[in-house]
Amino acid sequence: MEELLAQLARDAGAERRADIRLLADQARNFTESQHGLLRDPPWELRSKCLEALGSALHSGSGKLGTLAIQGLQSDDESRWLTTQLLDALPSLATLDDNAQVEIMRVLLSAACQSWWVASSALVVRLLTLCFQLCSRTPCPPTVATAAQAAACQAVRGFVAILDEGYESEMAEGPAGGGDGLSPADVYQDIVPVCGYLCSQLQAFADKR
Repeated sequence: MEELLAQLARDAGAERRADIRLLADQARNFTESQHGLLRDPPWELRSKCLEALGSALHSGSGKLGTLAIQGLQSDDESRWLTTQLLDALPSLATLDDNAQVEIMRVLLSAACQSWWVASSALVVRLLTLCFQLCSRTPCPPTVATAAQAAACQAVRGFVAILDEGYESEMAEGPAGGGDGLSPADVYQDIVPVCGYLCSQLQAFADKR
């Protein structure tokens, strides 16, 4: 992460984004200062890094956005904060309705930050959780509403990331440092999500 933040600071400086460069430098210095017993709370470390990565992601620059996504998507997806949160959730079917609604609200709030749903696999996993709650018979209206809101926001947040990538690619183009990707290349990550939604709709139709 320290190397990525250093690269982000250099690229932000080259693109005259002093605000992002400052955030990246602050996050890198904060990360490098964690030694021995002199460690800050993990949430504070995450906050510093996510602030820099989030600013880069929404900068409109394809190069900075790519670095941000690399920082959010480590090679080991099991270490992502969203994955750890989903792993920590108990079987929601065993909880009362109020608890289910509150957990859906937590996921809804998380999905409002696009970096929480930066992977199609995570979106599908969150959608699966929401569908499981809605498939209860009967499903309380409050639970269904909360689950639907969380599911919609997860898809919306993921598409927002792809939209930003597409706009940056079209604005820069190969001459401006873009990768020369076609719209199909940029949006290919949405295919697994669409496939999952279609399978669920088909399963629902088959039951009727």
